[in-house]
Amino acid sequence: MEPTTDEAVSIAGVEMTRQVRALSLVRGYIITRLDVTDPRPKFDAYVVWFCYILGGWKALVSTTLPDGMYYEVTYNATKKETYIDAYKKFENVCLPDPVEVVEDDAPSRGYAV
Repeated sequence: MEPTTDEAVSIAGVEMTRQVRALSLVRGYIITRLDVTDPRPKFDAYVVWFCYILGGWKALVSTTLPDGMYYEVTYNATKKETYIDAYKKFENVCLPDPVEVVEDDAPSRGYAV
């Protein structure tokens, strides 16, 4: 299926969807930063989240590499510029909300606050 004009962007005369562009930019970013003495790993990149924002767009991208990295790709439509922010996940900590028991005759009707 051909992308509609609204879904496609043109880079150097090549049309691609914005999400495909984000994936392509991240793959290129990673490949150019690999150590030249190491073999080039095979990996996939995938979009975790995507949205249009203030006339531009933003994508969160991750890969199948075991490096814990994820990438935020932001397109500024006003300046016609794309930015890549690279992040490393150090840990995932669960912090549950405290739950209070509320009396049945309270205004919240017994719901936890």
